[in-house]
Amino acid sequence: MAQRERRLRAAQGVREYISVLYREYLNSDLTEPAYGPVEFELREVKMVGTSLSGTVVVKNLQNKRFPRITKNYDYVQFPSLLP
Repeated sequence: MAQRERRLRAAQGVREYISVLYREYLNSDLTEPAYGPVEFELREVKMVGTSLSGTVVVKNLQNKRFPRITKNYDYVQFPSLLP
C-alpha cells in the first residue's frame, strides 16, 4: 500500500469538516482575487481506489450577505423587505 493511500485511509477516521476556499482571478490581474473568497464545507467524501470525490456546500448560507459582504439591507432603506 502506497504512503498516500495510507494517509487517505487514516484521514477517513477524522470526523471534522474540511473548509474549502474558492477564489477567482482575472488573467489581467493575478495579484489579487477578482471574486471571493467564498468558504465551502467539504462533505460526503468517497474514496474509490486512490481517487477522492466529495460535495461542497456553502457554510451558513442563510447568514451570508448578498450581493455585497459589506452592505447591510434593512427595511427602512428597502421597504419591500419584511421587518
